[in-house]
Amino acid sequence: MIEGFHYIETESIIYDSKLLDESVPVVPVNLKMISDFCSTLDSMMQKFPDDRFVLRSNPACKTWTNTVLLIGSFMLLNLSSSLERVKAIMKPVLKLHAGAGLSSSAELVENDPHLVDYWEGLNIANQHGWFCPMNKYFDDAEYAHFANRLNADLNEIIPGKMIAMRGPKSLPQGVTFQDTKYDEASCQRDFSPEHYIQILHQFDVKVVVRLNRPEYDKQVLIDAGIAVADLFFDEDECPPPDIVAKFMMIAEGVHGAVAVHSDAGLGRTGTLIALYTMTHHGFSARQAMAWLRIVRPGSVAKGQQRYLCEREAVMRRMAALCQPSGALCADADGGVAGVMRLIEAASATVDFRMAA
Repeated sequence: MIEGFHYIETESIIYDSKLLDESVPVVPVNLKMISDFCSTLDSMMQKFPDDRFVLRSNPACKTWTNTVLLIGSFMLLNLSSSLERVKAIMKPVLKLHAGAGLSSSAELVENDPHLVDYWEGLNIANQHGWFCPMNKYFDDAEYAHFANRLNADLNEIIPGKMIAMRGPKSLPQGVTFQDTKYDEASCQRDFSPEHYIQILHQFDVKVVVRLNRPEYDKQVLIDAGIAVADLFFDEDECPPPDIVAKFMMIAEGVHGAVAVHSDAGLGRTGTLIALYTMTHHGFSARQAMAWLRIVRPGSVAKGQQRYLCEREAVMRRMAALCQPSGALCADADGGVAGVMRLIEAASATVDFRMAA
């Protein structure tokens, strides 16, 4: 070791050792990992301001791409480097790892976000104030708790507006959760709609958008003051135009947050939320997918990636058409009945236009 240099194994900062087992094909980075990495490195740099830091990761290891992502993220979030400066400094590394992405698949596929897309998506989110760890706008403990598959399997994609979650299931009376798979490598737990009521109220959710076939009685949520909109389309498929239009009208018309779920809350859920971020927050398709996968790893299925890229220009033009007015804007004081009227009005309006 050279005096004045600190050598850091990136994996030791953010990964549980069992995640590095060879049986796990990909270790995705999530928002808490980025927060932990930035916080740890920032603390060390403040403690040793005159020293230099060398971050090490085996180029052959599956965490190599993640290490590059983390370094660029630290530059953006903690050093206030411009996106152009990050890309310029990291250019030699990107050449070594050309086309690198952080897909849930071990193989890069068509329209997969690349490393630069992840930095760009993170940068836009930072500019919107969605993720600003240096300013303490991010509650990493809350994020980790609700993202945990044994607690809720729920993530806030757009603070105050868009939540992605696992679909609730009807369980025996008095049972709020039930394990369906649990071992050292993975776990899965089903939750009843009753389990989610307090959580959804905590995030000010006014409407749940259900994209899969009903697996619970929506009246449970309605009686708790949370409206439910059924916008079903098949798993791993792309949303039909009428579903997209209804979703946009509901999301724009409701005063409060929208919780979206399919079965796992990844493919269909991620696709519709990506369309919303593209339409209203200036994300490209790849940037939207990248941000979603940082917040909720596994979001958007392979077949839906191409669809999002093809819809990018259309969704940007659609922004001006999605502003609600009159009957398509829920009364802020109308409660669940007002939101249900909004859902009915959006459905009727779109169906009429599609039939015309």
